[in-house]
Amino acid sequence: MQRPSWTKIVGILMILFAGCGVTQDIKQINSKALSEFSIDMAEEMSAEMDEEEISEEEAEIFRKLSKVEGKESEIDSTISGESVGNILRDMTYLGPTAISKMELHGKLGLGFSIIYALAGLFFLIKPKVSLKMIFGVLIVSILFAVYQLIDSKDLDASFIMKKGLDINLYFGIFGDVILLIIMAVSDKSYFSENVFGEDYYDSP
Repeated sequence: MQRPSWTKIVGILMILFAGCGVTQDIKQINSKALSEFSIDMAEEMSAEMDEEEISEEEAEIFRKLSKVEGKESEIDSTISGESVGNILRDMTYLGPTAISKMELHGKLGLGFSIIYALAGLFFLIKPKVSLKMIFGVLIVSILFAVYQLIDSKDLDASFIMKKGLDINLYFGIFGDVILLIIMAVSDKSYFSENVFGEDYYDSP
C-alpha cells in the first residue's frame, strides 16, 4: 500500500516547527544578555537624542508606546532623549524572576524541541512505527506550552515582552493543534494491522 502524502507533510512541518522552537528557546536561554543589551541600547539612544532631533510624529509614537506600559503619567508635552531611554527600558524590562523563568523554560524547551524534531524525522523515515509517538509528542508539546503560559502569567516583565512570549506560545499551540487535526481526519488505513506486515519494509 502506498504511503499517504499527509505523513510526509506532518513530518516536514514538525521539523520546521522544531527549528522555530529552537530559535525561540535559545533567545530565552540568553534572556539575561538580551535584557542587558536592551538597557545599554536605551542608554545609548538616550545620550544621543535631544528634543530638537525628535519630530512630533515620533514623539507621539513614543507616547503611545509609553501608554501601553501604563507610563503615560510620566510623559509631558515634550519628549526628551532621557524620556525615550526610559520608554525603551520600560518596553524591554525583564525582572530577575522573569529572567530565571525564561532561562528555565528555554532550557526545557530546547531539549523538547530536539525531541520534537527527531520525532518528525522518524515519522518521515518509519511512519508506521511512530504514529502513536507523534500523537504523544504533539499532545505533550501543547501541555508544555500551556504550562509556560500559566507559569509566566505574573511574570515581572514589561507588557510588550509578556505579550510577545504569549503570542509565540499561542502560535506553537495553534500549529500543534493543526497537525493533530490533520492526523485525526486523514485516512490511516495505511497503519492498520492487515497491511502492516505487507509493506513494513517498503521505502517511505
